Amino acid sequence: MIALALIAFVATANAPAPRSGPPDRSQPPKPGPVKPFTIKQPTDFKLKNGLHVLYLERERAPLVDVVATVDAGIGWDPQELPGLAGWTADMLTEGAGDMDSIAFSDAENALGASIGSEASPEQATVSLHVSSAKVADAMKLFATA
Repeated sequence: MIALALIAFVATANAPAPRSGPPDRSQPPKPGPVKPFTIKQPTDFKLKNGLHVLYLERERAPLVDVVATVDAGIGWDPQELPGLAGWTADMLTEGAGDMDSIAFSDAENALGASIGSEASPEQATVSLHVSSAKVADAMKLFATA
């Protein structure tokens, strides 16, 4: 109990004095120190199956993002099948193999993962966002999408 009171006393002793009245907004706040900023270059390689990979590691959080992109966007749709790329991208996360849409969503949620897909004019993309602790299982689910 004494330790708790001592901590409360130290916390209030170090707290800044309360302001009287509204803050002064006649001048913008002074900028803080400039933080260093660097753009890391990705490692560029190809897999045995010819898939082009750009790998970039950032150590700020234990998260993994995977983005798979292929030249198969809306602009590649055959004239007789307009919307094919968009429809296909929309269906990628609506179930796969033995999993229907709900089972796929449940598996994604159980991993705390986010799997998305889209088709732009020039490419189709499937993406995964997951914690590094669950990446192995999430990649198995990602591969079924």
